[in-house]
Amino acid sequence: MREGLLAGKSVWRSSRGQSSVEFALILPVLFMLVLGVFDLGRGVLAYNVLAEATREGARFAVVHGSLSPSPVGPAPDSAEIAERVRSYATSLNTDDLTVHSSWPDGGNSRGNRVRVEVQYQFKLVSLMPLGHVEIPLRASSEMVIAH
Repeated sequence: MREGLLAGKSVWRSSRGQSSVEFALILPVLFMLVLGVFDLGRGVLAYNVLAEATREGARFAVVHGSLSPSPVGPAPDSAEIAERVRSYATSLNTDDLTVHSSWPDGGNSRGNRVRVEVQYQFKLVSLMPLGHVEIPLRASSEMVIAH
């Protein structure tokens, strides 16, 4: 009877060690999966902020047409529009933000269009051990000038 109890303990001890080894093998995969989900959420947030900032830049240009007391454009890459976009992209690193504004119809008078394009270099955290991995995010907005 004593031999049976001792045999049971040795089986239990070896399975405990096996569980530890399995956990050690699966932990890096689980950690990378969690970081990947975290990066996906950060990426969606960055794109939403970028799209909203682009719309605000275009809206700023729309209400500051040639009839406005303080008109903007039609010179390409307006500093005022770029500053407006950067002020709305508060959760992004504005050093990695590139803003281009243009007037496809050639002027900033009522009825003409304004186009604002923004590009942002999004850095992935989950792939940092492989080096700096960046994904370019782009957003654009085109509106008709109202004033």
